Amino acid sequence: MKYIYTILPFFFISTLSCSEKEAEEADDTAAVEEEESTEEQAITNLGHNGPYGDESDLWEPELSWECYGCGGKDLADAHRINSVDVGFPAGICYNTTDKTTTITDQVDCADTWVQFPGGSEDEGNTGAEEGSGRDVCFVRQSDDSFTATEGACYDVDSSWNSSTFEASILQDCVDYCISASSCKAFDDVIDATVALADIDYSMSTEGFGCWIFSD
Repeated sequence: MKYIYTILPFFFISTLSCSEKEAEEADDTAAVEEEESTEEQAITNLGHNGPYGDESDLWEPELSWECYGCGGKDLADAHRINSVDVGFPAGICYNTTDKTTTITDQVDCADTWVQFPGGSEDEGNTGAEEGSGRDVCFVRQSDDSFTATEGACYDVDSSWNSSTFEASILQDCVDYCISASSCKAFDDVIDATVALADIDYSMSTEGFGCWIFSD
């Protein structure tokens, strides 16, 4: 009888203990979290380079604004300007003569206007279409009540000075305006489907808050 010997190969499998595996997974998780944290960290900038960041000159060198992962040149990349949240549907009006900017709607800008990311330049100013917004100016009366008028407050009195006010509801803007003797009005973007007579001051403001107009 012949015997045939077959040599079977041995496979050596390297294994990790549970504690080593957990440590390795923890290191991987920490690395991912660190990477995400770096990506999400806001960058603070001073000044910008005009419309689309294309100007060679530095505009408004003392203007502080924050963005995520931007090049620090295009102000339209900002999510906060002077500690105030900004964004669509508002935009930036660039005064190319004085090299200054204001945050406003396109209809209130007589110079170069660039919208914050989030929609096209035609959105947010579409008149009475359902779900669209339109400017409403709340004019302060002598008895400290407010009359809602269609259009921006610049259309009511172009000599007024404007400033932003961070607010979550319209009532915040009312209270602030009453507390400031120089305040003449405030405006905000209101849903076009809401009639002027039906505007409730408990409604949320659009974006960062409202615009305050003073003499």
